[in-house]
Amino acid sequence: MVIAPILALLIGGGIPPAQSCTAGSEFEPPVCAAQLPGIRSVVITANGITAWTDSEEANCATFKLSDRQVRTYLTHAGKVDAQAAHHTLSESPCQATGTVRFTDGSSGTWWIDRYRRGGLTRPGQPDMMLYCPRCRTKPFAW
Repeated sequence: MVIAPILALLIGGGIPPAQSCTAGSEFEPPVCAAQLPGIRSVVITANGITAWTDSEEANCATFKLSDRQVRTYLTHAGKVDAQAAHHTLSESPCQATGTVRFTDGSSGTWWIDRYRRGGLTRPGQPDMMLYCPRCRTKPFAW
């Protein structure tokens, strides 16, 4: 019978438990655990760049992340739905970009903006939109 496998998927953990994501609000999307491997190394390839110019935010040169801030961001950021993030979070043209190596041998490229949004691309994995509500130190703005 088809219902039994579907029911087993629902009960058996095919859907993550509700506590793995925050509820979200009109100002913040639901944030789910990113479940990334441990970080072995981080390389910053660009810092304080302006990703687009049709913004009132003119001085991106002051947005500079350290290796430690990138590690903290990737450790504490959660996965968010890109469309929900677009509708609830402010977007900043001020960004840092780079690469990351994980302890499981995998790697990826990341970007992080001034308003605590970010992204991670890993070979063989879907792109991940990230947001770090806990990242409330300079140079981030909130």
